[in-house]
Amino acid sequence: MHHTILTSAALALSLSVIGLADRPASAQMMAKTQVANLIGKVENGVDEFRNYLEKRGENAREASSTAQASGRKKQKATEQEQSAKGKQTKAQPK
Repeated sequence: MHHTILTSAALALSLSVIGLADRPASAQMMAKTQVANLIGKVENGVDEFRNYLEKRGENAREASSTAQASGRKKQKATEQEQSAKGKQTKAQPK
């Protein structure tokens, strides 16, 4: 009997919670002009980001060509040369 009362109470509580949540979800209402304004801001942000990436690529190309023109070597080649020098000094007897 005690088990039946608890089951009935749990069932009633569950149904009341479902009944409260049965309302349809309401969307946030926005005016068309406000939506258009937000869309415009997003489009402007995309354009600015695209311009930033293009400038960044141009700057990288310019820096690369400047480094080649000035005769600077790539860091990887320098590291390989240093490791080769280190191996030569280790191989030489003292």
